[in-house]
Amino acid sequence: MNDNELLEKVSELLLDCGLFELPEGNLHAGLDDYGLDSLAIVLFISKIEKEFSIKISTENYSAEKFKNLKEILTFLRELGVQ
Repeated sequence: MNDNELLEKVSELLLDCGLFELPEGNLHAGLDDYGLDSLAIVLFISKIEKEFSIKISTENYSAEKFKNLKEILTFLRELGVQ
């Protein structure tokens, strides 16, 4: 999966978690401004674990890894999402 495909899938999952929109063209924009709260993060983690067949342990979790699209994409690549 290339970076654009991963971004598209992550964006779709975030919108499914209740975000009302995503930043257009700015991967560094804070997602909390778009509705990503702690409950949405928990739901999003559940969805990405299922979608990509990965497990995010509490040792790997950090709110900083979910602050914007760039951090999320980097984190998923670090976890081995291809």
